[in-house]
Formats: sequence, structure tokens, C-alpha cells
Amino acid sequence: MREEAPVSLPDIEVRDFAQVEFCDAITPWLSYSGTIAQGGAVPEGFGVTRAGPMTVTGITAQKLPVIGWWHVSATITQRIEWQVRADTGPSDQVSISSSLDPAINAGNWKQVVDDLTPDTNDLKGRPPRDQFWAKDLTEIHEAFHANDRKTQAPAALALASNWLGTQQAATEQDVSDRLAEVPGRMVATVAAGMTMPGKEERAYGDGAGAYSRRATAIWALGNVGYYPADPDAPAADADPDVAATDS
Repeated sequence: MREEAPVSLPDIEVRDFAQVEFCDAITPWLSYSGTIAQGGAVPEGFGVTRAGPMTVTGITAQKLPVIGWWHVSATITQRIEWQVRADTGPSDQVSISSSLDPAINAGNWKQVVDDLTPDTNDLKGRPPRDQFWAKDLTEIHEAFHANDRKTQAPAALALASNWLGTQQAATEQDVSDRLAEVPGRMVATVAAGMTMPGKEERAYGDGAGAYSRRATAIWALGNVGYYPADPDAPAADADPDVAATDS
């Protein structure tokens, strides 16, 4: 059989992949900058601590195609906010600022002592605060929560950075989109470490000494008759030996 001569065929052009971009791995170098401040909406309870605003700043992204990396650096800034009630407590409790507070009198000092004495069986030191509370000690309590969150943030950032290092990006926008997920992942990680009852046991345990000292000082002054008479107490009955006279 005679061998056939080679035949030339037209070029084949496939355009379906013309816009497909190859992705490079992200190599992150992230740092954390956290601050603590009083701010935000007034809470329904005595006080509250919130994660606050977070921003990814100082972002630089450099593509290194030879080794297939996006070298990305940025700083995660966070303003952790705490807030307490402005005056009275959530059930109109009166704030007692010290053992010399003018709201204390001979008729209520024992109740003040009871309300400010930490209960070690309740979250390792939560005071009852039925009728009286201490705004300044509540501020210290919320500041403790804020510092607790700030302390856990670097470890949360490390986990978020590890996740980011598993991601890939084809464009600068892809890099930005992945970075935008980092703050939320950090907040979720910190929240997982701030569960009940642990977070409140740490905070109330830290503040129990201050509450005890204030309650003890009030008890000492009350026992020696330091506090003035209750202005709302009913007047004493008239002497029964004095006969009433007709007008």
C-alpha cells in the first residue's frame, strides 16, 4: 500500500482560558496594635466591654512570581471599648463611691455593706448590688475585661495569619479580600476564650479585694455611729406621758 503524504491542519486556538489568572500563595507578615478606651453606647447592665472598631492599616503587597508568593504586610489596629452606666444601676441602684459617700446613713449602711460585699460563691466575688452599687469599681471591672481581650489578641492574630498563609490570590484585590477576613477571625477566636463563667470569674476575682475593703470600711464606721440619721425615716412618736390638750 502506498504511504500517504503528511497533511497540514489549521492551528487550534482555545480562548476559553484567556482570562484565567494563576494564583500565588499569600505569605503574611501581620502585626497588632490595640488600645483601650471608655466609649460606646450605655449598657443595659452595670457595664459592658466590646471588641470595638478594627482596621487593617499600612497594607503592602508585593508579588514574587519566581517563587509564587504574595508578600503581604499589614497592621491590625483595634480600639477595645468599655462602658458603664452614667449614674444609677440598671434597677436604680445608688452608686457608693467610698465609705464617706453622702448617700450612706444610719438607716441604710448595713444594706450598703451587704450589697458591696463580694460573694465568693458567685463567680468568685460578684457582689449582690440589690440596692447599691459602685460605679468606680465597675469601671475597674470592665477595664479588666478590656485588658483580658487585648492580651489574647496577639494569639488570635497568629491563628488568623496561619489561615491567611493557606490562601491564594491572583490579584491585589484578592489579597485585600482575604485580609478583610482577618479581624473577624480574630474577634471570633478571642470570644471563644472569653466564655462564661471563666471571663467573669477572672474579673470578679480580681476586684473582690477592692469591694471587700470598701464594705469593711463602711461596716466599721456604721458600728461606731458615724453615719447621720436617715432623712426619710418617720418621726419618733410623741412622749406618751405628756397628755394631749384640746385646742
